[in-house]
Amino acid sequence: MNNKKSIILALPEDAGLSNLIAKNFEYHGFDVIYYRRQPYKYKRPTEKIANFFRKNIFGDKGYKNRQQDKEALEKLNYDIMERKMKIDYALFIRPDTFSIEFIKKIKGYVNKTIGYQWDGLDRFPDVFDRIEVFNDFYVFDPKDILNHPEYDLKLTTNFYFDIDQNPILIKNEAKKTIYFVGSHLPQRVSAINKFIESADKLNLQINFLIRLKQRKIRDKSLYNSECINFINENIDYSENLNNVKDSDILIDFVNNVHSGLSFRIFESIFYQKKLITNNTEVSKYDLYHEDNIYIWDNEKIDIDSLRDFLNKPYYILPSKILNKYSFKTWYSSVLGIDENQ
Repeated sequence: MNNKKSIILALPEDAGLSNLIAKNFEYHGFDVIYYRRQPYKYKRPTEKIANFFRKNIFGDKGYKNRQQDKEALEKLNYDIMERKMKIDYALFIRPDTFSIEFIKKIKGYVNKTIGYQWDGLDRFPDVFDRIEVFNDFYVFDPKDILNHPEYDLKLTTNFYFDIDQNPILIKNEAKKTIYFVGSHLPQRVSAINKFIESADKLNLQINFLIRLKQRKIRDKSLYNSECINFINENIDYSENLNNVKDSDILIDFVNNVHSGLSFRIFESIFYQKKLITNNTEVSKYDLYHEDNIYIWDNEKIDIDSLRDFLNKPYYILPSKILNKYSFKTWYSSVLGIDENQ
C-alpha cells in the first residue's frame, strides 16, 4: 500500500525554479503530478490569428492559456486516473496564469486546493477572479492582506530549499565576492549604481548578473559600471544557488511593486551569507540580525558602517528560527499537515 502524500503541482516555468520545487516535494516523500506552464507554441497559423482577434478585438487575453490548459488536462487526466485514487492536494503557484475552468477541473480531483501568489496581487489583477475557487489562498506580501480585506487571504513567506544537505561552503579568499542576479527594472537602476560605487571603495569582487531583453539593450547605458554581466535569459535556479554558495555576500534590491521578502533573503540564512538589502521590511522578521543583514535606504552608503558590518563574524541563527523558513515548514503550513509526518 502506498502511503505517500500526493500532490498536483501547477506553476509557470521560471528559470528552473518550478523544477526545484517539484524535486523538493519528491525529496520529502510526495508523489508529484507536475504541470509546468511554459510559453505557448501555436499548433497551426489559424490559432495565432484567432488569438490576435480575441485579444485585440474582443479583449480576451486568456485564449492562449485556455488552449494550453485544455491540452494539459488530457495528460493530467491520464496521470490522475493511473493512481486510481483521489489526489491529496493541488498547489497552484501564480494562479493568475491558469484559467478558472482549469483550476475548477483540477479541484474536482483533489481533497484540498491551495493557491499561492508569490508576487503582488495588484501586479497581476487576473488573480482576483480566482481567489475564491481555492480552499486556501496565500500571499507573501503583508500589504495584500491590508489592502484587500474583502478576501480571505492567508500570509506566508517564501522559503529556502532544504534538499541541499551541505549548504555551508568555507571560503578563504582575501577579496570578498558580492553576488546579485535579477531582471533589469528602471526603478532600481539608481540603487544599483550607487551600491556598485560603494563596493568599489571596499575592494569587493562584484558578480552582478542582470537580465536585459534584447529589445531593451540600449538600457545598458543607464548603468555606470563595466563589471555588470548582462544576460539575455534567466540563469537556471540551480546555477543561481551554486553562485550563492560560492559568494561571500548577497545583495537584494527590492522590487517596488511589493514589500514581501525575496528568495535571496532566505538563501542568505540557509547558506550563512551576509546580506545587503534596501528592503526595510526585513527588520520586522525574526530572521533579522544586525550582524547578518545590512539595511540601507537607497541613499549614499556609509562606507565605514558597511565595512564594520562586513568585518563582523556571521551570527548563527538558532535552529528554531532557521527551520521556520525551510521548504518543509513552508509546505506543511500551506497544505495544513503535521510537519512531523
